[in-house]
Amino acid sequence: MLQHLEDAPSTVFLGVQVYTWGLYCFFGAALCLLFLHFRCRERFRAGTAALCGFLGLVCGFVFSRLLYCLTDVQMRVFEDLADGSLSFGEYLGMVLNPFSGGFSMFGALLGACLGALLCARLMKEDPRALLDVLAGCLMLLVAAERLGEGALDSFGISRPLRERVTNFSLFIVHGEYDDYIATYLLESLTAVALFVLFEWHLSKKRGAGETFVFALLLFGLTQVLMESLRYDRHMSFSFVGAQHILAFACAASAMIVYALRLRRKGTGRGLWIFALALIPLMVGALVGLEFMIDRTDFSRLLLYAVYIALLCFFGGVALHVRARAEAKTRT
Repeated sequence: MLQHLEDAPSTVFLGVQVYTWGLYCFFGAALCLLFLHFRCRERFRAGTAALCGFLGLVCGFVFSRLLYCLTDVQMRVFEDLADGSLSFGEYLGMVLNPFSGGFSMFGALLGACLGALLCARLMKEDPRALLDVLAGCLMLLVAAERLGEGALDSFGISRPLRERVTNFSLFIVHGEYDDYIATYLLESLTAVALFVLFEWHLSKKRGAGETFVFALLLFGLTQVLMESLRYDRHMSFSFVGAQHILAFACAASAMIVYALRLRRKGTGRGLWIFALALIPLMVGALVGLEFMIDRTDFSRLLLYAVYIALLCFFGGVALHVRARAEAKTRT
């Protein structure tokens, strides 16, 4: 997500010239770690928050960079490696130099979760409970990072709108020739709303791991929509982005967990089979909609109305499956 060194917008913070986007990431990480400290203090032994934060930052940075390098078109140079026009040493230098490209949000989140799992193992804590606490904290990082994308040129915005927007709108970016939806701002506000929702869910004192699976479902579904709106070609394959696929994978993982839980209870056979079958059906429907949005002249407003309806239906089915499994448990 970081532009090349000479192009990246910068600002002065405490008398030091820093990258504007990096400053937003710094504040997001600081908020995430601060809230993690308060949450862990209530639930885990001393030192858990510090170790989780340290491992999460290290693993998040590494995986964020690696996922970007493996999936972004500028870094997919495997043919050059194969024919010898690019040496492995040169490629490794590109990978290890963060200023030669960018980062991946999903890589950062994956790394943070892996860091939490490693921390739980070292501290002999319940990894599911630690992931529950981390789920809400990470939304603060997401909110700040997405907001910082507004400082980057032509990043975190939608396809050009078919008509110019003459009235003032907080969610519209006015370009020289076209107007765009400020997707980065929608994502930031969505992350704040999810932070509140996940913290509320955590306060209900459900079983360990419940909040994290709930977070996978809702963050995944909302991010599927946001990745569809984004048109910055970041980590993209044709008209589908790598992070778009990972977002749905998060939601699908939650659906699988709920369906298998219902199956183990020996009830609702038709429901859990339908829930699992819905995953490939949703993939087909969403890919079809993406194709129509990107390659046809159909009304995007209508297409996105269908898009949102499908995501809501998928989420509703997942939560209904969860409710059925829990109801069986309580009887």
